[in-house]
Amino acid sequence: MNIKKITVHSPDDIIGDTDTGTENCALYRTWLTFQLHVEYPDATVEVVPEPGWLEVNGENVTAAQVDQVERFVSRCWDICPWNFI
Repeated sequence: MNIKKITVHSPDDIIGDTDTGTENCALYRTWLTFQLHVEYPDATVEVVPEPGWLEVNGENVTAAQVDQVERFVSRCWDICPWNFI
């Protein structure tokens, strides 16, 4: 895969609908960062609290690859154990 950098924007006000609080939002971002590193070991990964869109960068990144990352991030929300709460 030629994905070199993934940036996920995950602001507290979007995560906050789970009643987890700001501290747990930061812990979720840390958990998601780890999951992305495991799935995409050759990519630099950032999960930031600022609003924005998913960014997937690299050489010749296709729309299908961006969709794959987007689906992975979405699935992570569903499978997160939330055991840090």
